[in-house]
Amino acid sequence: MREERASIRPGMLKPEQIRQVQELVARIRMENPQALLQFGAGVQGQLARMADQMLGYVRERNTPEQISVLLYDLVSRLEEANPDALLNGARGFWSRLFGTSPSKVVEKKLAHYQRIGSEVEQLADILERLRHQMLRDLTMLDMMYQKYEVQYSEMDVYLAAVRQKRVEVDKQQLPMLERRLASSGDVMDAQAVTDAQSFSDRLATRENDLLVSQTIALQALPQIRLIQENHRILIDKIQSSILLAIPLWKNQMMALLTLCRQQTAQEAAGEALQRAADACKQTTEGLTSIMEEALMLEKDGREARIRAEKKLAGGEPRSS
Repeated sequence: MREERASIRPGMLKPEQIRQVQELVARIRMENPQALLQFGAGVQGQLARMADQMLGYVRERNTPEQISVLLYDLVSRLEEANPDALLNGARGFWSRLFGTSPSKVVEKKLAHYQRIGSEVEQLADILERLRHQMLRDLTMLDMMYQKYEVQYSEMDVYLAAVRQKRVEVDKQQLPMLERRLASSGDVMDAQAVTDAQSFSDRLATRENDLLVSQTIALQALPQIRLIQENHRILIDKIQSSILLAIPLWKNQMMALLTLCRQQTAQEAAGEALQRAADACKQTTEGLTSIMEEALMLEKDGREARIRAEKKLAGGEPRSS
């Protein structure tokens, strides 16, 4: 028994799309079956190119991975800049190490911490540039999402036309030809019935091909949104560290270094130095925690991109 398909429900399409469907149906003619092979091929080609573009983006864009490397470097620098080492370092060890006076030892330690601060600032600048790159990527992904939506909608029109044409063939033309054959028994009428059945089968095949292309587009949409969401979370976390925590850390480190110089000149301000060291240590710990959270987010995002790549590259489309 031949499979029966319901015609497309007009309420699912906009008036302009319904008009386009009728125009397309009129172009599908049993007398020109070869034209059916190219029906909707333009939209399919655009979807294929967009799928390649999306897959290329997922495979090649390594901005989050670059951010991960920078975050590890930042954590390493922050761990190296331990305020307790400035406050409680054993001067005898430093004196033996450098063979110089305590004031010179302190100056070398201060220079070491100033270098770390400069490296943190440089890493933060690079991180800020990568954050802007991810913001541009979000805009590009938005544009890609909108293009997928347009192509998905266009594929709806082609699918509706194929389905409507098949209903016409199965419900109108084929029964009419079968009645004619039953009354005439003519060989040409028998061939016409065979041709109509074959045309209906080709319509079903074409419908399935178009549906597969549309399903691929449908699968790409949530993948784009998933990547965007991971980007936004990572961007927010980077912004909280660059715009808030790192400047605070630099200011507190500068205050601590200044107090250390003052203590070298006069053994006073011990309490102030301790407070500055405690504040800087607390900020360092908070900033390190932010970086570690960002690294976990990047790891989750990387795993999500790998899953998206597998789905886009080799996953079988879900049947509708």
